[in-house]
Parts: sequence; C-alpha cells; structure tokens
Amino acid sequence: MTDQSPSMPIKTLASLSQAQRERMAYIDFRLFFLGEFTRSDLMARFGIATAAATRDIALYRDLAPNNAILGRNKAYRPSKSFTPLLGFESARVLSALTQEGSVDLLSEATAPLVRSARMTALALPRLETLAPVTRAINLKQIVKIGYISAESGFSEREVAPFAIFDSGARWYMRAYCRKRSTFVDFALRRITSAEIVEESYAKSHESA
Repeated sequence: MTDQSPSMPIKTLASLSQAQRERMAYIDFRLFFLGEFTRSDLMARFGIATAAATRDIALYRDLAPNNAILGRNKAYRPSKSFTPLLGFESARVLSALTQEGSVDLLSEATAPLVRSARMTALALPRLETLAPVTRAINLKQIVKIGYISAESGFSEREVAPFAIFDSGARWYMRAYCRKRSTFVDFALRRITSAEIVEESYAKSHESA
C-alpha cells in the first residue's frame, strides 16, 4: 500500500481574509458588470505585485472554476455559465459603477441614523438586466433587449448603449436604437431581458 499525502483543504469565500475577499469581490464585479479584468487591473486597484495578483486570479478560479475564460490581450472574460461568486446589491453596484469602483462591495448595509426613506429604491434596475448593459457599454457591443414602453407596450430591440444615468427618480440607459434609428433613453427597470450580441458597433453613427 502506497503512502498518500493529505489533500489540500478546499478554500471557501468565508475562509479567506478580509483583504482576499475584497480582491475576489473586485474580480467578480469586473467580470459581471464590465465583462473583463486583467492582472494589471488588480495590481492598479490594490497596489499589489505581479506575483500576488497571479495568486489572486488562481484563487478566484479555484473558488469559481467555470466563471472566467482567458481571452485576447491576456484579459479574462465571463464564461457563458458565469454565476456571481458574491451576492451584489443594486444600489451598491450602481455607486461602484459611477464612482470609479471606490465603493466597498462587501460591507453590510447599516441602519440609518435617522428615520428616512429612499424613493429611488423603487426604481433600481435588476442585476440580471443591468450587467449585460454595463458590459456592453464597456466593451462597445450591441445588446438585444426586451422592453416595455409606457406608450407602445412590449417590443424587442437591438441597441448600442454608451451610458447609464440617474434622473433622481430612476436609472436610465442612453443608447442608439436600431429600431428607431436614433438615440433613446431607456428606463433600466423597464428592460425585461438583455443579451449581448457578439459584435461591435456596426457603424460610427451608433456610438457616442
């Protein structure tokens, strides 16, 4: 009978240090909402060396082996079976997207110091439709959306999104709409489905 060395313990997100979990959250966030990340992104965001960034990528791929695919220019892209490693919260994600990623994605929400209400919470977009939109903005791709208009009801459209913005009451996507051949503001909450079409903007007039 041959001797066998004990197997290495399987790491879980909960078993990691706070610093490691922050870096895992950053990788997960970039894959989900920006559609790519590189080792250089990690090094710049956390001020870590090349070897440390390489170990973090290996750790993420151990935790979520089917999430990231190495593509062109040494950038990792989300796989078709991508499932977020963390549970993201819409308001925190929108803050991170619009504040250069400076928001802590892991902190638990705290109770308000005074009684208050947030009307904008009623109109926050769903993450499953927000993520394809923001990935398309970052990668300059076309998105096929299902959309419920207050005037014309449900329709499917191909759009070239280039920005999201907060009106104070709800979040919108600014995009070129191929159906209407013009730029349109779409309420993100009215998007029922969103799927990236694997192509770049077909013509220059579709981009910002």
